[in-house]
Amino acid sequence: MDAGKSLRLIRSVLISATVVFLIGCNSGSSGDDIAAEDAAYDLTGEWTIITHHAYSSDGEYDPDEVSRITIDQNGKQFSMSDDEGQFCNGSINGNVYTADWDESEEDGTSNIKLSVSADSNDTLSGTLNIEWTGVYEIWKGTYDISGSRVSGNQSGEYNGDGNSEVSRVDNINVTMDDGLGHSSWTLTVMTDGSAVIDGEFVYSDDGDDVTCPFVSSAATVAGDLVAFTATGTATHSGISGIGRNSEFILQVHSNIYIINFMQDGWPTYIQGTFTVD
Repeated sequence: MDAGKSLRLIRSVLISATVVFLIGCNSGSSGDDIAAEDAAYDLTGEWTIITHHAYSSDGEYDPDEVSRITIDQNGKQFSMSDDEGQFCNGSINGNVYTADWDESEEDGTSNIKLSVSADSNDTLSGTLNIEWTGVYEIWKGTYDISGSRVSGNQSGEYNGDGNSEVSRVDNINVTMDDGLGHSSWTLTVMTDGSAVIDGEFVYSDDGDDVTCPFVSSAATVAGDLVAFTATGTATHSGISGIGRNSEFILQVHSNIYIINFMQDGWPTYIQGTFTVD
């Protein structure tokens, strides 16, 4: 069996990044008993998850993907589900959420381990480790996960008083695709580690400006890196009439951006890279 087939088998376990750590997870262990008060945060709500393929033993990598999931939390237990009804059960220890399960395929078995840490009520980050064992070979992969809340409980610590103050405000200017576009963001970081971002993306479509403003989107901050998903209504300066506006979804991770447009006649999506000025 070649490396390509092993990778295809792994991807058949994952299906897509939309459910990248949900497939089969309901068979995972629930972990040690932990008192409900040990849960540092309440992550119940809808989340945007960015998945980055950080390591692959055969050297082949999936592109970054963005998905939406729903988290339900009850004391020491949590579950994650997507809009297709696939779900994952796991256990909580303080701010750490873990699940461990096996998934059998025709030509092998995958062991999948999820471990994410809640940085606040509104952000999470962690890893998904996969080891696929076949008849003739073993494939290993690691996916970095970052998440930001879309809706749900957005106030303070789970067992705290819910108070959080502004820690800092950063004004960020960005150049896209070597000068083909630009963006200005305002990032507000709170004392509990949560963050929100607003601003706009502007890119050139054959000389016409496409402006994509967004407001108050939850962001994940890790050092100098910011990840977030935002929505809004874009305007195309080169189109007149009702078709000049389009709803959009913007995903940003590391130095990569993807914008999906909903309006007929617009590109389905654009993507590229950016640098911070």
